[in-house]
Amino acid sequence: MKHPVLLIAAISTLLAACAKELNDGKDMPAKHPSSTAQMKRPHSDTIKFNSVLGFLTGSTTTIGNGSSDRTAYPSTEIMAGVWTVGGTAYALNGYFFTTQALAPNANDIQSATLVLFSNPTPLNGDRIHANSGTYNGFYVQRVTGNWDIFNLGAIRWGSQPVATTTDQVLIPHTDLPFLDLEVDVTAMVRRAVTNGETVIGFKLKPVATSPLNMRNFVSCDHERTDLQPRLLIDYN
Repeated sequence: MKHPVLLIAAISTLLAACAKELNDGKDMPAKHPSSTAQMKRPHSDTIKFNSVLGFLTGSTTTIGNGSSDRTAYPSTEIMAGVWTVGGTAYALNGYFFTTQALAPNANDIQSATLVLFSNPTPLNGDRIHANSGTYNGFYVQRVTGNWDIFNLGAIRWGSQPVATTTDQVLIPHTDLPFLDLEVDVTAMVRRAVTNGETVIGFKLKPVATSPLNMRNFVSCDHERTDLQPRLLIDYN
């Protein structure tokens, strides 16, 4: 079997836009304080033989409610939830992707694990905790529609790429203020390989339709590069 090759695409030219905070519309600060939150890290990035560790390449969050068409890009956050601004509820869907060479045969993929870290420096939600609400569960779905990964700032509520519910994973509610996740996305990745996809996109979709519910994760643009989202694939 040929060894897979890790390919990480450069997206630096996309960082010209200025993101807005959902809560008050102020410009997002250029730098963020170091985290003092103590988070248990259950994951392991140990690379075994025939394994590939891919850091997610780009991310954005769409914000809307039918009449609003906004985006949070570039942003240090990937969000899934429903929150309010001035008494108006807004839904938030997180999107991110990886560009990575995969095995030519889906059956060669033993497992695929998506690792997400709770955001230690949330700019939205209650701005203190990454997780809030009485039901903050969400779905991890695979993006199947067309989207311009080199122009993530153009992805807004009214122009969201299509995602499929096939093989989606339900992440249950948590009362913990911070919780890192390891999500089994093996079925999604295998299906992407079967379909000949070279870019694997993911969507975080909240289950709740009413506020205040939030899950806030470190994005691909966060200063804590050690906490950026990643995809670990093990091959036979």
